[in-house]
Amino acid sequence: MNGMGRKKHADLIGLGCGILIVVIVFLAFIVSSDRIREQERERSRLRFEASLRQTAVSCYAEEGFYPPDLAYIEKYYGIRIPYERYAVHYEVFAENLMPEISVVELP
Repeated sequence: MNGMGRKKHADLIGLGCGILIVVIVFLAFIVSSDRIREQERERSRLRFEASLRQTAVSCYAEEGFYPPDLAYIEKYYGIRIPYERYAVHYEVFAENLMPEISVVELP
């Protein structure tokens, strides 16, 4: 290979490395964006679950019993439950025992 051929070859290798670096950085950005989005969804789910628990405790403190169901929480405490986003498990054992509450994000 003469001097010109080597220069073109080196330029192609440099261009290839540059493109590879750009692709790697782009893929890393996509992966980190997905992780951040997933973490935010989980924080949101946990905040919503905590607000349901706090509402149940407030009801008990104010009224002397835990809310009998989710409809009661929605009607009397103004909590809107986004059923399109979450599956909410709310099970009451007795008026004076904290209900079992869990929230799962729907796919």
